[in-house]
Amino acid sequence: MNSLGLSMRDLDAVLDRIDAQEKPLGTKRTHTRRPFRRPALKLHIEQPGGRSTVVVAGRNLSSWGLCVIHRSYLHVGTKCTVDLPLVSGGEKSLSGKVIRCIHREGVIHDVGIKFNQKINLNDHDRLDQFSKWLPTLERVNPAALQGSLLLVDGSAADARLLRHLLGETPLNLVVVGSREAAVQRAIDGFDVILTDYSLVDGDAGQLMADLLAKNIATPVIVATAETDPAIRAQIGRLPATTFVTKPFEGAFLLRVLAEFVGPEITKAGPGAQALAGASLTAILDDLLAEALKIQSTIATGDCEAVRRLCVTMRATAQALNLTPVFAAADLAVNTLTGSMSVDESAAALSKLVNACVQAAGKRSQAA
Repeated sequence: MNSLGLSMRDLDAVLDRIDAQEKPLGTKRTHTRRPFRRPALKLHIEQPGGRSTVVVAGRNLSSWGLCVIHRSYLHVGTKCTVDLPLVSGGEKSLSGKVIRCIHREGVIHDVGIKFNQKINLNDHDRLDQFSKWLPTLERVNPAALQGSLLLVDGSAADARLLRHLLGETPLNLVVVGSREAAVQRAIDGFDVILTDYSLVDGDAGQLMADLLAKNIATPVIVATAETDPAIRAQIGRLPATTFVTKPFEGAFLLRVLAEFVGPEITKAGPGAQALAGASLTAILDDLLAEALKIQSTIATGDCEAVRRLCVTMRATAQALNLTPVFAAADLAVNTLTGSMSVDESAAALSKLVNACVQAAGKRSQAA
């Protein structure tokens, strides 16, 4: 039991109130604070009369510090050591000092502790594979992302969109559309590989097996537009370094990539920028090509192949704010998932293809 004598339910209620009060401060942080609600953590406090040990409750954790709640005030500058549980078992003692102590309510004090050295968050906290708490940094300077990235994606529209999102970075980006091509290029050496789960000649799991067979240890990020929980769970079991969802969010993607191709930067990264002019025209041309690909795949009767194309189309349309295309793609995915028949989904697929044609046509007229 912690020093507050709170049950986990009562502790959650207290922390919910504290978190709600502090939300406006979030954008000022450099390092991501990951929720780390633990009912009992041992905190060893160095005091003039010697060392004392108390049991505190965890609130959140970052790569450089920990927030806990305690029933007493702790002076700023107080040296301390906290025993943090490890995902692999056991504990690790981390030394630091108190940098903040704020009275919240009743006897509850919110205590901020800064570690003397940086930690690996994933050593202490196991996350849902698609959790957006993964990146260490809250903000990233795109100019600091220097290195090489291999993108494996059969969607020309998604590849072009990624190029746009990374336009302010000096990253060396190489794009391939298949598993086979990815293995051939990966031999050249890259800092990180970003691959869609569904590829024209297999999937991300097979790609990682191919890389392992050739002793290529490049970190792999798996992306997917799938929203079905069962499929996500299947993807989450792959031995990838991490996972991201489509459509890509520019600022979040930079934060993920910074884990592999950039030092810690505190300058604010770019916000979401609307595509315009030639960039949008080119992506809509790619979108039209994807629609034609769906048409040709329909003729094969391969329901799963058609569904994968529609899932990709849905994510791309969402990223571009093409509401009619997104709605048509979402309908097509749901219809295919429910019927598992291309023939029974013909009306929905036709609507999707027409929506793509209309979107490309309107943009051409506007240009």
